[in-house]
Amino acid sequence: MVSPRLKSLIEAHQSDKDGWQFFPVEILNKDDTPYGTYYIWGVHRLVDAIDETSEGMKTVAGPVDGQHRWTFTGAKGPERLKLKKSVIDGLNAWIDFRFQPGAQIFVSDVLMQAMQDAGISFVNFDTRWSEI
Repeated sequence: MVSPRLKSLIEAHQSDKDGWQFFPVEILNKDDTPYGTYYIWGVHRLVDAIDETSEGMKTVAGPVDGQHRWTFTGAKGPERLKLKKSVIDGLNAWIDFRFQPGAQIFVSDVLMQAMQDAGISFVNFDTRWSEI
C-alpha cells in the first residue's frame, strides 16, 4: 500500500514499458471517520530477468531448465545478485516470475533513488542487484 505522495512519485517515473495499476483504498479511523485514501500498487509486468550466473541465487525445484524457480543463498549484494539489463531496460518496477517468494516487487535504481531523495519512509529495500 502506498501513500498519495509515493503514488505521484511512482507515476512520474512510469515508462511505456512499465505495467502497473493503483487501486484506491479508503482508510478509516477507529471511530469510522475518514483517515485518507491510500493505494494498493498492483505491479503486473512479469519478467524472467535473474541471471543464471548469480552466485547469490540457487534454484528451487531442480536445474536451470526453464521450469526452475530462484531463491536467495548466502550473502546478498550486487556482486552476487545479477539481473539481465536487456530484460529490465526501461522498466521502473516489475516482478520476476521465477523468484521465490513470489510477487516481490523489483524497482529500478532510478526509482529507488527518487524515493530516497524524496524522503519516502517505510519503504524497505531488501537487496541491491547489479545489471549485466
